[in-house]
Amino acid sequence: MELCWVIQGEEHQKPHRVLICKKRKCLIHCNLDESRAIAIGFLYLAKNNLLSKDYYIAENEFRNLYPYYNPKNGIRLFIKSNWNKYVN
Repeated sequence: MELCWVIQGEEHQKPHRVLICKKRKCLIHCNLDESRAIAIGFLYLAKNNLLSKDYYIAENEFRNLYPYYNPKNGIRLFIKSNWNKYVN
C-alpha cells in the first residue's frame, strides 16, 4: 500500500519535493526537504501507526517511502530519544 507521494518541482529556481501522506490529508513542504520538515512526516506516520514501532525498522521503512530523508544529527538524536513518546 502506498502511504505517501513525493512530488518534485521547481519553486523560485530551487528544486523542491513535497511529501503528501494519504491516510489523512497532510502536506509537508521544506526547501531542503531532508531534515526538519521531513522528520515531522516521519513522526506523523509513526504516530498514526503507519510505521513499525521499532525505531530502526521504522527509519528504514520511511527511507523506502522517502529516499531523500537525511536527518541532521540533532534532529535524528531528538527523534531517537523521544521515539517511544510518539509510537506509544
